[in-house]
Amino acid sequence: MDWGDLSRYVLELYSLTEGHLMLEVNAVNDTFCITFQVLNQDERYITEFLKVLTEEGIPYELGEMEESRLPQIEID
Repeated sequence: MDWGDLSRYVLELYSLTEGHLMLEVNAVNDTFCITFQVLNQDERYITEFLKVLTEEGIPYELGEMEESRLPQIEID
């Protein structure tokens, strides 16, 4: 993602979530990135979301599904 003038300040971006589904949206200038975090590689939410984008004629680029492993921490 092109961070523009912020690129010298932003090295990495992390999200930590607990639960079945998390949707994260990051926007910079005229570009935005939507990230779905789901348990068990459940693709139904992503599939339905992409179906709506296609029906509305909104172009998109789809990245690969990646497995994420978190350290054993507890969130109070």
